[in-house]
Amino acid sequence: MLPLLVIFGLFLEKAITAQAPIELPLWPNGIPNNPVKYEKEKIRTEPVLKSPLSQKSAIIRQVYEPTYTLYTLDKDTANGVAIVLCPGGGFKELWIDRAGTDFAIWLASKGFTAMVLTYYSNTPGFTLERDVFNGEVYADAKQAIHMLRIRAHEFGIDKNKVGSSGFSSGVPYRFLLL
Repeated sequence: MLPLLVIFGLFLEKAITAQAPIELPLWPNGIPNNPVKYEKEKIRTEPVLKSPLSQKSAIIRQVYEPTYTLYTLDKDTANGVAIVLCPGGGFKELWIDRAGTDFAIWLASKGFTAMVLTYYSNTPGFTLERDVFNGEVYADAKQAIHMLRIRAHEFGIDKNKVGSSGFSSGVPYRFLLL
């Protein structure tokens, strides 16, 4: 029983030091020459798996205004490393919770600052050529890293310790080194 209480205490300590996640526009001054024009985003959900950390399972389509959700820790608890997470979804949708939020919560419990990127999706009905689409998503990933670096002091991270990770269609952007 005592080991279980110790483990719970360590988890509770990390949970207390985590800040509430905040969603912000990725391009606060607007998107330069935005080629993506949807009327509005579409969100659907799938059944929640047995043990996702977020207890959510949202899937987003028709992303036209990229955002990011930031999972930060108190400066005293953070390890100074930040990771941009690019959820997958077959280039047509973003499995934002299963391949983003859940991983961000886990990373934050380990001391990392995590940013879940809601980037462009290439939904049928408005299909960009692959090169154009990849260029726009690459610009989103690059902007996400830039946002973390310019606000590094505020978030308690080292601007030279910012990386990215991706799942499925987000994988090409995980090797983004700037």
